[in-house]
Amino acid sequence: MKRLPVVESQLLTELRERIASARAQPEVAQHLERAIAQLDEALAQVQRARRVSAATWRALDRAYEAVDRYLDALVRAAEVPVRCGPGCSACCTEAPPVHAIEGLRLARALLARDDGRDRVQRAVEQARSFQTLLLDRMSLAGAGGRAKTRSAMYRETQKAWRRARNNCPILGEDGRCSAYAARPLACRVYVSVDEPAKCDPRHPGFDTLQRPALWASPRERALEQRLAAIGAALGLSPTPNLQWAVAQLHDHAELRR
Repeated sequence: MKRLPVVESQLLTELRERIASARAQPEVAQHLERAIAQLDEALAQVQRARRVSAATWRALDRAYEAVDRYLDALVRAAEVPVRCGPGCSACCTEAPPVHAIEGLRLARALLARDDGRDRVQRAVEQARSFQTLLLDRMSLAGAGGRAKTRSAMYRETQKAWRRARNNCPILGEDGRCSAYAARPLACRVYVSVDEPAKCDPRHPGFDTLQRPALWASPRERALEQRLAAIGAALGLSPTPNLQWAVAQLHDHAELRR
């Protein structure tokens, strides 16, 4: 069955234009440039030392702080009516994409917590479950003779994962992130301008949830290229999602120094 094209709502069209305009404002763009500069510093340090020093961790922290300031300024300048708030955790049923260095940074933050080992173990178990679900879908697609790309099967697995309401292993019992300062970029840019109830994957309106694209410009992608380059300089293998990354990197040598 041929899929119908997704029609963008008038609100999202207006927001897309306002966000594009806000990105060009110097008082907004300066924060993104500071974040990129900090990542350039972190990358240079890693390329010299082939490891993550205390100074590199601090540069990464400053980069994400600048990203938060950038997103805050962007949302305010574009007048994006964000409906998200503290304790609103329906989106925390995602297996969000992460860069390898983000996974390492998140694992480091978790292991500093008293309950960190338990949360890491949850991530390991969820990574196994996600991989099993993905392999099952790949097997079914092959048996049925359906030609699907790996990315299409991965997206289907993501949706099935969300509908199963697998809470993120980092989510606290109070509905708040237990490693908020170390959360990955994908979590930072995820916002909704729709009814909060529709963020629940079991809601009938979930597939029409209105989310503005806060992260889509060439300069924003340039920041992600820096993140990928830092991971590559450390020899970290790419990781598709948060659970996978924490499971893969929690016992990395960089976290035992």
